[in-house]
Amino acid sequence: MNTTGRAAESVNDVAQLASEMELGSIASTAPQRGRQHRQPARLESDVEISATVGRTADRADDNLSTRLAGRSLVGKPVVGEPVKIEDFQAPSIAASPDGDTLYVTGWRSAFKSDLVAVVDARTMKTTSTIRVGGDPRTLALSPDGSTLYVNHWGTFKVSVLDTKTATVTNTITLREPPSFYATLLQGADEQMSMVVSPDGAHVYVMSTKSGKLSVIDTRTQTLERTIEVRERKGIIDSWTVNAPDGIAISGDGATMYVTDQDEKSVATFDLAKNTVIRTHDVGAIEVKRFNPTARIMALAPDGLVYLASFAGDSIKVFDPRLGKVVKRIAVGNGPVNVTVSPNGAAIYVINGLSKSVSVISSSTGAVSSTSPISFVPNNIVFTADGAQAFVIGRDGDETVLARIDTALTVQLDS
Repeated sequence: MNTTGRAAESVNDVAQLASEMELGSIASTAPQRGRQHRQPARLESDVEISATVGRTADRADDNLSTRLAGRSLVGKPVVGEPVKIEDFQAPSIAASPDGDTLYVTGWRSAFKSDLVAVVDARTMKTTSTIRVGGDPRTLALSPDGSTLYVNHWGTFKVSVLDTKTATVTNTITLREPPSFYATLLQGADEQMSMVVSPDGAHVYVMSTKSGKLSVIDTRTQTLERTIEVRERKGIIDSWTVNAPDGIAISGDGATMYVTDQDEKSVATFDLAKNTVIRTHDVGAIEVKRFNPTARIMALAPDGLVYLASFAGDSIKVFDPRLGKVVKRIAVGNGPVNVTVSPNGAAIYVINGLSKSVSVISSSTGAVSSTSPISFVPNNIVFTADGAQAFVIGRDGDETVLARIDTALTVQLDS
């Protein structure tokens, strides 16, 4: 069969295309525990990255960047008309694994900031609201979608919500908050970043100013331990990680990557040993002041880390194995959120200032398309099958939600 120059029907049909090309299934993109990888090839410069077979793994590795080498994304995601939903400032959003339900929260006002809105993903209408307590800011779902974790800004609490009954079953105190006067002098300690481990066994919550990482045991729904990420280097006020912000966890759950908005670095953190292994200079990555719930870092199945550079209007690709930024990709103005599609084929970047979404092909490392958004976007979330995504943000004084048709095609390069 002559397949040169032929386009697959969609990203979801790539498995069939791969079968025709005798590449086998590409359905599994997560690195497997214990798999032996080859050392990555040396890069000719820090702004080049190879996408050829063998760059990141041996032939047995089925990560999507390797398996789609020689292919590029074509087509353009279509952003639908925005729909007004429950009013939230800097909204955070999560999607159930079946793609039927969206959960939205964020700051509202001093007297109304205690809700999580439940949205029907099909109609994009709010079906109910759940009171979870003061100042909910960020959300994280368990892998099976049964539990929603709600992080409360400045109160050092995480609410545990049963998604089936739509009720709060527990509230976990991470630690006692500082006194009123300490808060006045030092400012509130923002525990913004929160992620669930790939196996669902732990929830990690990062506090920026104190540099403390809280680890929640999801089985007992209790605080398991608190880790001091901001380690001293031996000199007063000199730290390995000064202002930890964004966090992402490797597929095997062993390593956490932590962005440092002050030192312009990424730290590699060993979760088993509770210690920073190494810090890497990556340049400016700070976007949090523009978007308090921004996801400024995303980890792809092939192990590459994508970092939003708000001031630089770019995405930086950090390779942990080489310990450096290997590529800089120009996107729209003011990228405030970056996430990887569930199958790993594309990286979606939300550009807050230019009101657009840029799509980067993981195999080519280039922007394949940019689509306009009619409002100021804030966050994006994919359904588990990757067939669609939802972008949320502000249109004047209103919080709006729009559906993105993510049915891209894959073009075989000649």
